[in-house]
Amino acid sequence: MRLAGELLSHHGKMSCAVIFSDDHGVSWRRGISPNDGRTFIGQSLRAETLSTEGADLTESQVIELPDGGLRVYMRNHAGLHRTAVAMSLDGGETWSETKYDQALLDPVCQSSVITYPDMGD
Repeated sequence: MRLAGELLSHHGKMSCAVIFSDDHGVSWRRGISPNDGRTFIGQSLRAETLSTEGADLTESQVIELPDGGLRVYMRNHAGLHRTAVAMSLDGGETWSETKYDQALLDPVCQSSVITYPDMGD
């Protein structure tokens, strides 16, 4: 059983990531940030060297989907006023391309997300 939790790294700009444990919390590893390898306004990004205005992915919430995948919802500074979303199929080690969900307004502060099993999400 994998335990996963989110963290925020700050190197001038902010990038979220997931930490995970496969040994019931005895040891932890950090997955890559959804910012690692992401292209934003024509620039390839890395969380550790992030300096691009608007590329921050912050204050994240992670849910586990019925198929075992993880979905992360991220507050961001892109100016689109929509929540950034990415998927992981490997327990948070890597992430899909970040997309901005047009149905979810980006909150002024961290949002909360839960999985509600009967909704089929």
